[in-house]
Amino acid sequence: MDGKAIRSTAKPSKPHSALQIRSAYVTGSGVILAQEAIHEKTNRIPVFQEIVNCLDVEGKTVTADATHC
Repeated sequence: MDGKAIRSTAKPSKPHSALQIRSAYVTGSGVILAQEAIHEKTNRIPVFQEIVNCLDVEGKTVTADATHC
């Protein structure tokens, strides 16, 4: 899992308003399994949980940043 801010999507004079996305992907091949936008009214944690609930992760190793520890 990884999140990114999409370049050139911020509103003028609001540098933290850029579109944020969270992606689940296979590290070895780079194939994206799921992708969700992180809207201004939420944050990364519920979006991460939503993606994990949609994927079959049983018996697999999932990596994410420290926010999800």
